Amino acid sequence: MDTNLNQVEKDFVEFISTKRDRPYNEVEKIFLQLKNRFKFKGKPYRKLSSYIRGFFKIMYDSKDEHSLIEANQFYALLHTYNYISYTYPKSLFENISDSFNFAKKGKFGPLFFYAKRKLSGKFKPSISSGSSFYAKLATELVGRINAAPVVVDYGCGLAYTSFEIAKMEKGAHVILVDLDCIHLEFTEFRFKKYDLDFEVIKIDKNNPYPLLPKHNICIATEVMEHVYQPLTVYQNILGSLESGGILYGNFEDHEGGMFHVSPKLHELREKLSQDFIQLDMLSYKKKK
Repeated sequence: MDTNLNQVEKDFVEFISTKRDRPYNEVEKIFLQLKNRFKFKGKPYRKLSSYIRGFFKIMYDSKDEHSLIEANQFYALLHTYNYISYTYPKSLFENISDSFNFAKKGKFGPLFFYAKRKLSGKFKPSISSGSSFYAKLATELVGRINAAPVVVDYGCGLAYTSFEIAKMEKGAHVILVDLDCIHLEFTEFRFKKYDLDFEVIKIDKNNPYPLLPKHNICIATEVMEHVYQPLTVYQNILGSLESGGILYGNFEDHEGGMFHVSPKLHELREKLSQDFIQLDMLSYKKKK
């Protein structure tokens, strides 16, 4: 039985302990039991999540913006456990499996890109996220602008990369944009705990496509396929991102599903090619 918690997991236990007014040790014991029983990382947990979503599909499915938001809020705790698992280092088998899936789908560009990142050298691990990837990515993004970072983290999840930016860059400001649900509440808790400069824009049924403040970095990873109007989100980002600003995200096509409501993103990629210069597989620089 795994009895070790990384820092994000400890923060989550503290968050739940505070939110539910329960002793830390009691919440920690429950979390460890859940983590070990349901294997938050990997196929067993993904299967469990799929079964639960199937069971509740009669009530919580996605057919428009309102029902999609309602479904995401209902399943938010399931998603939060999955987000927490992103802090676990991948095994050699998982890396090989990911590479095989890229190759199987004919996506050799992403395959070579991720292989290059993996082999680019070791760097100091991030104590806060449990993974060196987010710290390295934060350094890369900040290195592409010439001012204090103002980051819109759209569909932020647990905001690992923008958390690293705020932690490492004096004067950085982060705007967290996501559904009004438990993982956003937990992310707010972490930013407050570590005394980082941030604000929150909540997505809900009354404001599904919020306008954004001016910023020079936008992180929009694995977001556009999850909204019914990806071009509306894109225009809101484009209109508020400064000239020369950086947009980071995966805008490839996805398989359809309950939450992949816009899996084909070719129109979005056409817009990207008009408005941005592509720097690498996932990074784009807004044209002057």
